[in-house]
Amino acid sequence: MNFKDLHPRKIKKFAAYLAKHDILFFALPWLMVLIILGTVTQKQLGLHAATEKYFNSVIAWIGPVPTPGGLTTIGLIFLSLIIKFVFFSKWNFRESGIILTHLGVLLLLLGGMVTSALSREGFMIIPEGQSVNSVSDYKTRQLVFSVDGRDE
Repeated sequence: MNFKDLHPRKIKKFAAYLAKHDILFFALPWLMVLIILGTVTQKQLGLHAATEKYFNSVIAWIGPVPTPGGLTTIGLIFLSLIIKFVFFSKWNFRESGIILTHLGVLLLLLGGMVTSALSREGFMIIPEGQSVNSVSDYKTRQLVFSVDGRDE
């Protein structure tokens, strides 16, 4: 398909399809399934691995079956809501409550995406009465050999 073949009517029709509430109708229950799966498998996989497998992935593998991951589902919800908000909202005072509600949800989703992309998690072990100026990463591990009881 060529960009020249895209007609404005086709683009508007596709945008209208993306703005339908049907997408949200199917995406939210799937998001609930991912939350349940991620919560249940934390016991076997650990918190970080379950989060990466179900919530921070584009594709979540459930056994041999590839399914939409958390990033895909949230991205689809965000795309649908932003198209509905910008192009298909009735911009008048009477609809201001719905507009503010949609804007609030969009800001929450955007904040979550920015936090997911830019945050850095870690931990600090601070002995009593001392200070520490470094953060250890959850994902990196070091193997330390001790000779005569001393760490080197």
